[in-house]
Amino acid sequence: MNRSRSAILVPALLAPLAPAAPASAGNPVRVAAFTALDDSTVAAQVDAATSALGQDANARVLVLAYGGRHFVPNEARRLGFLARQTLIDRGPVDSTRVILIDGGYRVTHEVELWIVPEGADLPTATPTLEAAQVLKGWKRRPPPKKK
Repeated sequence: MNRSRSAILVPALLAPLAPAAPASAGNPVRVAAFTALDDSTVAAQVDAATSALGQDANARVLVLAYGGRHFVPNEARRLGFLARQTLIDRGPVDSTRVILIDGGYRVTHEVELWIVPEGADLPTATPTLEAAQVLKGWKRRPPPKKK
């Protein structure tokens, strides 16, 4: 698994997630996951994360970003920073409490937002593609042969 890319975030719209366990129990809780890149989707998912974060003043927000099968240079990093900045601008989240992590690659780009209580371990990334499976660029057709 190639994890050489630095912090990355990509939004992806999925069904709203119900926390499996309260963050106060010491377990990280995934509060949002999205693939849509429009501002309203990112804002809605960020609002869900900030409302969950409001319950724990010492918790951190983890932005776990995955690149898609069709590699676009710096796409995940750009989307990660977009989500991070939206978190900071829209909610009471200090920039020192937001962590960006490159999760590797999935079939489609995706961003997950997690609430990580103080002292808890960060969730493990779950990529579904190896770096060798990512399509890097488009192949051009060869020029037609002259007759």
